[in-house]
Amino acid sequence: MDSIIDFSLLSPIGEYEYFTLSEYTSNDLSIDFIIENITSTSSERSILKKILMKIPICQSVIQYRQAIYKDLKNTPEICEELCEIFKEMQFYSSEKSRNIDNKSSIWDFISRLKELENYCLSVIKIKKILSGHSFQSEGMKKFSNFIDMIYNDSGFYELSEDIKSLGEDMSSIKSMTLGVNFNSDFFS
Repeated sequence: MDSIIDFSLLSPIGEYEYFTLSEYTSNDLSIDFIIENITSTSSERSILKKILMKIPICQSVIQYRQAIYKDLKNTPEICEELCEIFKEMQFYSSEKSRNIDNKSSIWDFISRLKELENYCLSVIKIKKILSGHSFQSEGMKKFSNFIDMIYNDSGFYELSEDIKSLGEDMSSIKSMTLGVNFNSDFFS
């Protein structure tokens, strides 16, 4: 299982040489402009800039990326569906703390449960999209195996069902008094 966990869609496992573009070259190529038009999220911008500034010079890395690109190019429906799922995942992924402790409100707890439910649903969608496809590239095979591992080996389906059941139980609450009255949507 460890070999499945250790993978990247950008390069095979190992140490490889890269050429890093200078800031002048980045400016001449309008890398920042390109990135700003791809995403509005600052964390994604940072990651994309690192990827675009670090150019592989090793043949095996280039071939690895080309094989992944070929797999994705040959299955545009997978690309479209994955892009939609990743857009949905951006909505409930944030840089805030994900811990629930004794200082957390009921709203924090409910929000966290909703994020977990959405994450579960996203992984289930990705699994369905990838299942049945025979990828040629090592990277896409490992990605597909990684998603299968998350789904199968983590009690993932059971967790998803438990969260769903808990959500249904919570949706039957008509009101709650904690010094403030909340309606069934937990608004006062």
